[in-house]
Amino acid sequence: LNEFSEFKRESGLKINLDKTDILRIGKIKHSNVKVLDDSPLNWTNGPVKVLGAFISVDHKETLVQGLIVILCKC
Repeated sequence: LNEFSEFKRESGLKINLDKTDILRIGKIKHSNVKVLDDSPLNWTNGPVKVLGAFISVDHKETLVQGLIVILCKC
């Protein structure tokens, strides 16, 4: 959580930890591992929504979710 504190100090912006999702990637992407188990962060295997776009550890799923958002806006 030190990185979030440093981000706040440098940018003046506060991250809402209750709404923050941590997407597991790499070797732990299909597990239930929580690196910081005592933190208020929500650990997930995805997908997560970032600025209106869904991001997943599966590239195909990310592309499909992006296309659904684009098609729904038409």
